[in-house]
Amino acid sequence: MKHTMKKILGVMLSLSLLFSMGVAAFAAEDESSIGSIGASSVQQEKYSEYGRILSEITGKYGIKASLEPIEWFIENGFPDESEFAEKVRINCELLTNSETTTTKSSSKSKEVTIHDWKDTQYKSNFDITVKFSFAIRVSQHPDTGNYFISEFNAFKPELLGKGKGIVNSYSTRLIDGGRTRLTTAQLTLTKDGANYSRTSSAYTYCSSSTGKITVQGY
Repeated sequence: MKHTMKKILGVMLSLSLLFSMGVAAFAAEDESSIGSIGASSVQQEKYSEYGRILSEITGKYGIKASLEPIEWFIENGFPDESEFAEKVRINCELLTNSETTTTKSSSKSKEVTIHDWKDTQYKSNFDITVKFSFAIRVSQHPDTGNYFISEFNAFKPELLGKGKGIVNSYSTRLIDGGRTRLTTAQLTLTKDGANYSRTSSAYTYCSSSTGKITVQGY
């Protein structure tokens, strides 16, 4: 009888030990999963500080901007606050000093022709060029002999280059007494963990005397 009880007690002790080891292993695995999914308190504090820095610096330049999700920094690293601030300042300086003067001209045509023009003001810093494309037909008034744009279609601008950005929206309106069509694209350009709201514009002009189309930026 005593021998049987010893066996029972031995089996119960073994089962208890195995169960406790299983619970410990499960707890360790569960804790590891939680740690890999979320950011640490130090990372969260840095992320909050990045938001304050970005708001303060871009506000001085009149630029709208937002932070990338915290996952971007988990993947790419959390720089020192001073380093992040310097990158934001440099980006703002370059954005406010950007200029675009490239011009694209073409001869008149009675057929619908495609006209391309590239805005390169963001190329050097963000590695992004904004490509505008238009389908245009030029006609001539039978009485005055003046040329004018009789058909105009602006395609959605493309972003060329290795940089990160998107075209949020675009639209065209008449200016300069109806002689010029201004096409404006609202962009979001991303660099160093921040998203900058920017505008790119193309001016399409038709010479009334020659019918020549000129597309350019200012």
